[in-house]
Amino acid sequence: MAAENNWVGSIEYLYHHDQADGFDVEVGALVGSVGYKILLGDSFYVIPEVRLGVGVVDDNVSIYGVETYVELDTFFAVEVRGQYELENGVHLFVAPTLAEARVSGSTSFGGENLTISGGSWSFGAVAGIGYKLFERASAELAYKNIDGADIYGVGLRFGF
Repeated sequence: MAAENNWVGSIEYLYHHDQADGFDVEVGALVGSVGYKILLGDSFYVIPEVRLGVGVVDDNVSIYGVETYVELDTFFAVEVRGQYELENGVHLFVAPTLAEARVSGSTSFGGENLTISGGSWSFGAVAGIGYKLFERASAELAYKNIDGADIYGVGLRFGF
């Protein structure tokens, strides 16, 4: 079996909307990744990758009647993707992930400006589908569940 190894990168928009405990918040991030595509068998690849992103969509949320500005500051993840490529240009993928999202919130209350921020590392899973647009570029749709949060992604993946 000949080994086929390729560097890959991606740019992806991630979207999260949550309605819990009476709060309704939406945030989005622009995420880039770099990974290494390793052929393991007929049309099956393993792709370890690192992902880094920044928040691009923030939200104002009413928390117990107090308007609060919620911001996704950064997103960082490591994944090991399993990818199966079909002959018609479609590929399917799944991956365990370890991710950290740093979030901050700020408000004015009682004449004081208050800010809180934090983040934590969480495990999750990723599943998705892609379609080859050109020889070394594809479009992808993904669903991620990280620590119970439903996150949707759309992006472009390319080889280099």
